[in-house]
Amino acid sequence: CWVCLALLAQSTNPHALMFAATGLSKLFTSCWAQIPETQKEETKTFLLNYLYKCGPDMLHSAPYLVGHFVRLLSQLVKFGLLDTLSPRSTITDQVGQFLSASTPHWIIGLIILTTLTQEMQTSTGLYFAKYRRAAILFRDTSLPVIFQIAIKTLRQLHLGTISVSSQQEEYRLLRQVLQLTLSCMAYDFMGTVPDETSEEQSTVMIPHSWSILREEYIPIIFFDMYARCLTPNSSMPD
Repeated sequence: CWVCLALLAQSTNPHALMFAATGLSKLFTSCWAQIPETQKEETKTFLLNYLYKCGPDMLHSAPYLVGHFVRLLSQLVKFGLLDTLSPRSTITDQVGQFLSASTPHWIIGLIILTTLTQEMQTSTGLYFAKYRRAAILFRDTSLPVIFQIAIKTLRQLHLGTISVSSQQEEYRLLRQVLQLTLSCMAYDFMGTVPDETSEEQSTVMIPHSWSILREEYIPIIFFDMYARCLTPNSSMPD
C-alpha cells in the first residue's frame, strides 16, 4: 500500500499512476478486512488531497486518470460504510473544499459525488443483504445532500451566477452536474435489484421527502437548459 502511495506522490508518469491506482484498488478489494483502520483513513485522506492538488491539471491532460482515482476513493467510502453501517462521517463534507474552489475543482467534486452515487447502488452477490443496508443508509443520509448540491449548481448555471473562465469549462461543469442529477434520480430507492425485463426499470421512485422537486423552478431549469442546447448556432457540445 505504502509503495503505491509513494508512487502516486512522486511520479508524474501516467502509466505509473494508473498502475498505482489499480494496485491500490485490488489491494483494498481483496484484503479490506486485514488492513488497519488508520491506513484506510490515511489513504482516503491522501486521495482527497491528491485530487485537490493534482486533479485540475490532470483533468486537462489525462482525464481518464481522474476517473481511476475517483473510483478508488468511492470504493474506500463504500467499504467503510459497509464496515460500520453508520454514517460516522460524510463524504459530502470532505468534498466541500472542491465545490468552493476553482471550476476544475468543482468539476472534480461533482465527479466524486456522481461516481460514489453510482458505486453505492445495491449490488448482487454473497453479501447482498449488507450491500442493500448500506445502499439504504446512503439513500437516507448522503443522497439527499448530494441531490441538493446538484440542483443548487444547476440553478446557478441557469441564472448565470457562476464565474467560469472559459466556455469549455462551463460546458464540462454543466455536463457533469446533469450526470450527477441523473444518477441521483435513477438511484435504486427501493433497495432492490429489479429484473432487467421489469416494467419498473423506467419508473423513477423518488422519496416524498425530496420536496425540492415540487418547486416551480425545477422543470423550468431543465426545459431552459434543453432549449439552450438546441439553439441554432450554439457552440454547446453534443
